Amino acid sequence: MTSNVPQTYVKSHNLKQQKIQIKVILSLLLINLNLKEEKLLNQRIIYYNQMQVLIFKNYIIKQKRMKNLIQIMNNKTNPLIYLQYLINHLKLI
Repeated sequence: MTSNVPQTYVKSHNLKQQKIQIKVILSLLLINLNLKEEKLLNQRIIYYNQMQVLIFKNYIIKQKRMKNLIQIMNNKTNPLIYLQYLINHLKLI
């Protein structure tokens, strides 16, 4: 069975279809890459926020230690408490 469609038209049509398929595949790959990049960015933001929380918690802990130290230093009636606090504080550093 022979077709009446010229061979050059068939080749041209096949090439057009292949180009469209390649464009679709590339578009899907690009979408996939963008999603992965967005996911990485979100992970970085989460990590950054967690680090900020840790830094803030650490700051609060240091502030409390300083308050305790100041209170103990102000308590001049019992220097042994102050000495004990300093020893414990040095262990934490």
